[in-house]
Amino acid sequence: MNSNNKLIKGGSVLVAFFILVLIYIHHFHNGFFYDDVYCIQQNPAIHSLHNIPAFFKDSHSFATIEAYQVYRPFFLVSYAIDYHLGNGLDPVIIHWHTFLGFIILCLLFFLFVKKVFKSIAPDPFYPSLLAVCLFAFHPTTADVINYMYARCDSFAALYGMLAIVLYLYVPIAKKYYLYLIPLFVACLFKINGGFFVPMLWVYLLFFDEDVTGTFAQKLKNSFIRILPAFVVIILAFALTMMGGKLSDTNGVSRTTSLMTQVHVIQNYFMLFFFPENINPNGWRNFIESPTDYHFIIGICFLALMGVVIYFTSLYKSTKPIAFGLLWFLVFLVPTSVFLILTVPQVDYYVFDSMMGISIAVAGLITIFYNRIKEYGVLAKGSTVVVSLLVLVTFAYGSRQRIEVWSSNKAMWADVLKKDPTNGRILMNYGTLLMGDGKIDEAEQYFEKAKQYWPDYDLIYVNMGIIKNLKGDTINAENDFKQAVALNGWDYYMASYYYGSYLQNRRRDAEAIVQLNNALRKNPSYTDAGYLLMNIYWNNHDRAIAATCRQMLSAVPDDSIAKKYLAAYVKDSISFGNQALKQGDLEQFYINNPSEANYINLSLLYFNKREFEKAIDACNEILSINPKSAIAYNNMCAAYNNLQQWTKAIEAGKRALELQPDFELARNNLNFALTQLNKTLH
Repeated sequence: MNSNNKLIKGGSVLVAFFILVLIYIHHFHNGFFYDDVYCIQQNPAIHSLHNIPAFFKDSHSFATIEAYQVYRPFFLVSYAIDYHLGNGLDPVIIHWHTFLGFIILCLLFFLFVKKVFKSIAPDPFYPSLLAVCLFAFHPTTADVINYMYARCDSFAALYGMLAIVLYLYVPIAKKYYLYLIPLFVACLFKINGGFFVPMLWVYLLFFDEDVTGTFAQKLKNSFIRILPAFVVIILAFALTMMGGKLSDTNGVSRTTSLMTQVHVIQNYFMLFFFPENINPNGWRNFIESPTDYHFIIGICFLALMGVVIYFTSLYKSTKPIAFGLLWFLVFLVPTSVFLILTVPQVDYYVFDSMMGISIAVAGLITIFYNRIKEYGVLAKGSTVVVSLLVLVTFAYGSRQRIEVWSSNKAMWADVLKKDPTNGRILMNYGTLLMGDGKIDEAEQYFEKAKQYWPDYDLIYVNMGIIKNLKGDTINAENDFKQAVALNGWDYYMASYYYGSYLQNRRRDAEAIVQLNNALRKNPSYTDAGYLLMNIYWNNHDRAIAATCRQMLSAVPDDSIAKKYLAAYVKDSISFGNQALKQGDLEQFYINNPSEANYINLSLLYFNKREFEKAIDACNEILSINPKSAIAYNNMCAAYNNLQQWTKAIEAGKRALELQPDFELARNNLNFALTQLNKTLH
């Protein structure tokens, strides 16, 4: 290789890397969405590296609610490391970890694809770089890299690809089966990682010159070579099944699922060429009949793909096309064949499959380039220019996807544009409007959401919150009761908000029932735990000790539960004495200054409607802990009762800055914004 050629290749790699950095440079602060809530944000298991051994025992640590508890221990290990490095959930640390893994994956993919393109190109560098860029710049890839939960997909691919590269490039790793180590890790990130082994088998059949003989002999000899890898997959699958459980099919039959997936596979393929319809929230349309034209078109598409794969596999020059298309189909097997999904099309599932289409498209472009290059520089240049335009278009699309992931408002607006009947997203958009003080508009979105998803519990929770803000307490309570009665996936949140409503109306006994129900469903749901402990404390109820210990069992590092328990131990004699006078309780808080006691003092004053004193108590809290979201929330509620809307808004916004998911603070802020708007108009 002459020096000019080396410079051009080096420059090409640097340009590709520079474009990749430009695509992702602004994504490091993007927040949490969808399943991130249950598996990362609310998951106390990742708060300590000491919990790592428990990750490998079973799936209970994977998420805070049972429906999401699958066996992916290395996913939890990676997030426990992030939590440790960031001293909490720092999106920047999380995104850097994922992005660095993605860069390494692209490098490994390049090394692998070079082996594939050796059969059709004297110098496989440029076809390989094209394939990697098609994959790395594609908008569907951007969705996976932005979605924190989807690290299970990107890292399963990372370690699966590492296993293949070690097998093909490092003789000692192949000889001593060292490549099986990353393969096992890949499977325990997500079982999809095991499907790199069938593709290694196909690679040996198509491209390995040492595998000779008839097709049957090639099939047998290549299988024997990688038999240990198949054993590892089987072991990993057995571990996954024993450690976890299959997700609830929600009444969807296998026949319906398979008919639907025929159409979904076609959609996934078209997504590579027309990615403007990417929807990370998933689609819910099932095909119930084989006469449905979507099913018929899907069957025709699969048949056509089968024909293309067969004929392109017959010739050396076109084998990369066949290999890439097979790759696309093989990596869809876990979600399209093995599982019955309640949401049949989830676009980030195509992460691995897009590698295959990238190989096939790069192979097709290379063949075309080789055919027309004899027509001169203009023909060759036009092919290069078209390829670059495609890459630039993909890069621009990925940059747009990163904007979508930058805020809740951008995400929900994008999903609604593509799926305007999605009840969950209609509700989420309504909550944003409620946060902006647009109560009536928010209510319209909730009503529309109820039309499409009449059994979604959180819709009724939010309708109850709005009606309560409007003073319609009868219908508000009916909505809260309906939310709890639905007993959905978010039952614990419905119980918490109903309990909060009851507590605000001084119906503590009923509130306690709801809050205990919430904690039974989700023991680590701290909002419910804090409110329950607060009620017990205010009533001097000995049950506070059991609640504190239950909370610390689920969230061992919870400082609020520790403070309540310590305060109880210090003054346990007075607990259970229902005759304790209000003045005695007030004096106890004053004589024993602490953050927890001042929180309770502010609530005591609030319930006595001594709002100025409640604000003073909140200021005492802030002198101890300037970052107390609870203090700012209580202050907001007190200012609301004093009709000092500007101060209430200021306190409410500060509470949400400190704790963005603090719904009680959001509701108090919304009320202040609504009332201020009324006074101005």
